[in-house]
Amino acid sequence: MKKCRTEVVRHADGSVKLRQTVEIDVPAGTSMLDAEAAMEAALMEAGASLVEEFLHASDTDGKPLMVEGERLTAKSQKEPLVVECTFGAVSVARWAYQSSRGGTCYYPLDRKMELLGSATPKFARSVGFKYAHAPAAKVCQDLEENHGRTVSVHFVQALTDLLGEMAVAVQPAPDTGLMPAPKEVALVAVGVDGACLQITVGPEEPEGPEDQGTASRPDRRKGRRLEWRTGMVGTLAFYNKAGERLGTIYTGCAPPEHSGDGKEDFWFLMERDLAMVKAHYPKARYEGISDGARDFVPWLQDNTEGLVLDFLALRDFLWEKSLD
Repeated sequence: MKKCRTEVVRHADGSVKLRQTVEIDVPAGTSMLDAEAAMEAALMEAGASLVEEFLHASDTDGKPLMVEGERLTAKSQKEPLVVECTFGAVSVARWAYQSSRGGTCYYPLDRKMELLGSATPKFARSVGFKYAHAPAAKVCQDLEENHGRTVSVHFVQALTDLLGEMAVAVQPAPDTGLMPAPKEVALVAVGVDGACLQITVGPEEPEGPEDQGTASRPDRRKGRRLEWRTGMVGTLAFYNKAGERLGTIYTGCAPPEHSGDGKEDFWFLMERDLAMVKAHYPKARYEGISDGARDFVPWLQDNTEGLVLDFLALRDFLWEKSLD
């Protein structure tokens, strides 16, 4: 395989033209499978080279910048970064900026290219889609077998954690145009509950004081263990005067990555949606419903006018009392 040097042409309007020619020699008698593999490898290498050149061409010139009204200056030397893209891992040195007060560095290239951690947007989207349908180990196997990309389980998990944080931050509020008319809604039932889910904890997360006494056990992979953690769900259900349900808004959050983390993301989404609903239905009555868990009741008391114990929790409570 012969690969020509990438040609980069910068235009006055800021656009960039990237040009590269790839030649692949296929010996006589080569099977189609081997030919495809050779073509894939050549195109992956060429694609990675194009991405690398594009990143270099897109960085700033190192001159001072104004960001949100603050003057930032570049460090004396560029900082390296290994970027994971669809075609492979590429290395780029980019300018890091700081204010005169120091603090966290600002990387214009990372922001301009919309890098998620060290991943390009397209690769991050691909990994996130695969992880939504298969465990991290299977995602790694899929990427290597079908896309010629080798990444670690930790990379997949860390990247999708960033995707999850972004999704929570930009998750839109419910569309009021799809909700019942205000005059039809007499009651809004605010329900919250938790579901215990078993997750795999990596060796990089040491067991802290908050983990003592939790139900965990080693799994078959060295240095890892399985733990039970809580995923949260919530509902905002609309009822008319006759008690007929007119619609429901559903909210949910996955278990926290670390056992010491609380349910802040879930409560943030519930409070945001509930505030929007209260503004849309100011005359409705708001009732909270839960299984009576200690961390649910205070929040419901602060946000609703009355509390209701759900039927299954009440049934179990009465059954236990009958056995005393």
